[in-house]
Amino acid sequence: MLFGGELSAAERAVLDRALLATYRSAGITADPMSWTRPAPLLADLAAQLSAMAEQPAAELASRLDPYVHGSHRQLFSGPTTTRPSGHLVVFCLREIPEELRTASMLPALDAIWRTVAHSGAPRRRLVVVDEAWRLMHDGHGARFLFRMGKGARRYWAGLALVTQDEGDVLSSDLGRAIVSNAATQLLMRQAPQAIEKITAAFHLSRGERHPLLAAPRGCALLLSGRTKVSFTPVASEAEHALITTDQAELASGEDEDGDSDPYGLPELSGLQL
Repeated sequence: MLFGGELSAAERAVLDRALLATYRSAGITADPMSWTRPAPLLADLAAQLSAMAEQPAAELASRLDPYVHGSHRQLFSGPTTTRPSGHLVVFCLREIPEELRTASMLPALDAIWRTVAHSGAPRRRLVVVDEAWRLMHDGHGARFLFRMGKGARRYWAGLALVTQDEGDVLSSDLGRAIVSNAATQLLMRQAPQAIEKITAAFHLSRGERHPLLAAPRGCALLLSGRTKVSFTPVASEAEHALITTDQAELASGEDEDGDSDPYGLPELSGLQL
């Protein structure tokens, strides 16, 4: 995929030659001794494509132009400015425009997989994907989740998916495969229209499906192997302050100075892409 659609066989061949030539021009070859040199930029690839005589090269260069010289250049035209590191790393795509969502998501997924599988420092890790429907609706993202779900254990890592609609996961073969590989599932209140599919996918009895239809907010059914337990989590005041998204609570807790943090907690930050 290259910023705007799948590539044909001819375009893939031209792009492969252009990539090899771009890395050679930067002094990077198959020799591992050269891999510490600065990587070329997207602009270098676009220039290499523009210099090639083949017709697909000119079309590929024109598709890259908005990301090198146009309105999207601020995100893609320069080198990486921040290396993900630390105990907690967050890739937030919320502010990314929809037309750039896939192009922005792929570098984030690549960074996550490299950290988990190729960091050279084995340690326990947990990859949490909130609003998983965004990845499940994208072919590349769904395949990443499937690969992570299948291979995370080999690298001492876990994968947690969070979604509000079971259809986002259970409507595809990859989604159902991810669910079948999950050691633990946590089900919260379900709509009557979705309960039949949930019952079939998670092998629930009539007595187990009833709490899902009538459960108040916060109650859940925990599934782990053959163990199924209904429970209600109780958050402390500090935990509630961190996790609440109730706009009425947030608005009523504003102080006289207009501070939107009603609990006086320190600001939490993570890496934002």
